[in-house]
Amino acid sequence: MSRYAQVIVSVAARSIDRPFTYAIPDDEEFFALAIGWLVGVPFGKRNVPGFVVGISDTPPEHDGTIKPLECIVNGPHFASEAVALARWMSRYYASPLANCLNLFTPALGKNWRTPPKHRARKDTELPATTAPRHEQLTDGQQQALTAIEQLGAGETLLLDGITGSGKTEVYMRATEDALARGEGVVVLVPEIALTPQTVGRFRARFGDTVAVLHSRLTPAQRGLALQALREGEKRMVVGPRSALFAPVHNLKLIVIDEEHDHSYKQESDPRYHAVRVAREMAALYGARLILGSATPSFTTLALVNEGHIGCTELPERVNRAPLPHVEVIDMTAEFDAGNRSIFSRALLAGLEEVRANRRKAILLMNRRGFAPFMLCRECGYVPMCPSCETSLTLHASHGMLQCHYCGHLEPEPAACPRCASPYIASFGAGTQRVEHEFAKLFEDWPLVRMDADTTAGRTGHADRLAEFEVLETGVLVGTQMVAKGLDYPEVTLVGILAADSSLTIPEYTAPEQTYQLLEQVAGRAGRGEDSGAVIIQTYQPEHLAIRAAAEHDRTILLGADLEVRNRLGYPPYVTLCDIVISSLDEEKASIAAEQVGECVRARCGNATGDGSMTILGPVACVLSRLKGRHRYHVLVKAPRGSAVGEIVTEVLATVKLPREVRVTVDIDPVSVR
Repeated sequence: MSRYAQVIVSVAARSIDRPFTYAIPDDEEFFALAIGWLVGVPFGKRNVPGFVVGISDTPPEHDGTIKPLECIVNGPHFASEAVALARWMSRYYASPLANCLNLFTPALGKNWRTPPKHRARKDTELPATTAPRHEQLTDGQQQALTAIEQLGAGETLLLDGITGSGKTEVYMRATEDALARGEGVVVLVPEIALTPQTVGRFRARFGDTVAVLHSRLTPAQRGLALQALREGEKRMVVGPRSALFAPVHNLKLIVIDEEHDHSYKQESDPRYHAVRVAREMAALYGARLILGSATPSFTTLALVNEGHIGCTELPERVNRAPLPHVEVIDMTAEFDAGNRSIFSRALLAGLEEVRANRRKAILLMNRRGFAPFMLCRECGYVPMCPSCETSLTLHASHGMLQCHYCGHLEPEPAACPRCASPYIASFGAGTQRVEHEFAKLFEDWPLVRMDADTTAGRTGHADRLAEFEVLETGVLVGTQMVAKGLDYPEVTLVGILAADSSLTIPEYTAPEQTYQLLEQVAGRAGRGEDSGAVIIQTYQPEHLAIRAAAEHDRTILLGADLEVRNRLGYPPYVTLCDIVISSLDEEKASIAAEQVGECVRARCGNATGDGSMTILGPVACVLSRLKGRHRYHVLVKAPRGSAVGEIVTEVLATVKLPREVRVTVDIDPVSVR
């Protein structure tokens, strides 16, 4: 009997985004062929890799010649549930199915016919033995475990626990129970390098059972880990968002730590959000999903309030220590009092006390570099990136101006390039300037700087944290990196410089992001026997986001912020779709944007007939030029649950645009720039 395979070719083009049928040769090597296998197929005038997504005994209903499969490359890579999830992602995120299936497979290069052969089986990153658990559970932790046990297949539970409340121990106990039942487990963390203590605890507890995946693994290391999962040698995986698609056998438990973190959003096609995909995945796989955070996203909290997902709280720290006291310093008053330093008088006094007591402190400055921009005081000239619509950041350590979007570098000017005035100076502050000013004030006190400049390389993050950890006393200064997953009992003070800088970004989530960052980094203080203190420096002390963090009470911000979003039509009350049209030629980008806008407006209006979809634009993006490309966008606000992704896919299939014009679609964007 003849058999036929439905194959998605690994070519990301919307025009061929459908399965193609191939005849399965009646050869022994093809007898075991199944869904999820990687094959080679003839396609046009060349042979390309493809994914088997279906097998049948019935030929397609057409008279054309059905070509046979060329070869089997290897397999299996994914199961039928993965195909169903990839199809859902393709529809929801308006992405070619090939791109979605690629998430479940190793990267395919030019030598796709010959997969890497992994000989070594030893994973040197994992300990050989497991570590016993010692912690006595709090009442809140025990109640959380009970709530997890009562979860049904496909259901979601929010673990809403303050910083230091023992969420990781709850995750590990739930994992132990799942593994004891023969179930597979996926644990997601925002970034491996920034959460080494969390990952280390899973390694110590579960030993060779766990595979750790992250972007800094070599292809061979990643291949070994995936092979061990595929063959059942390892039964759980810990990693960032991409680990969600690892081939874990009998997946029945998914844990997403720090579920509010924006690193769970993929910024290349398919532009998925791991939390949203995990909810769909849990439903398809019959798994339980645990979302954990001290500062849950407002979208997740809205789902809890609407009864779509459950919630259990961890209201106290495991050592019963109180949350740190927070003092808000009005920097306008500091300036009026004659203080021109980037450090307030209260913060300087707090640092002196930490040094005297031989403890440690953390300083947050959520900008890297020495200063965000330079300005000529005579003519107002600001050095700009030649490829992006953004100012250049001064990096004083090597005397260069740098674009943080495209990497463009140029020397720091000694005089204004426009008017030749010598009065061109840096404005604002970044982590380099904090380090510079700190060194002048505390010459003999060690400081470790942690930002994108100091953590380059495979071990950069670990090296900086190791430097800080071995200090008897000292200070860690950094960007938002220092707010994630760090648990050092000797840290008694956290200082937050320029706390309101993120309030100025043109995003509807700016207040939420500001509150989350402040609350998260504040939670690094006072986790040991000594009480903690937090000093927030701001020019907007009365802003609701600042007040919410200062009082450890998100309700101060939550209700007001959600009311504004509901009134203006933003998530979680609508599904947002951002369509970006770009080209190296500004006129072509503008004309193409008008074409896309007209087609989207016509199609979305027909989709509902009641005007329930709002289409804005096209207009120039906030970053109107990025890496040399001129950018316009069309924003669609659609009712929740509407098939906006499918509608946009249909529209883009009908619009004929020049080859050099790029169109990207972002459903549920975390940033609209």
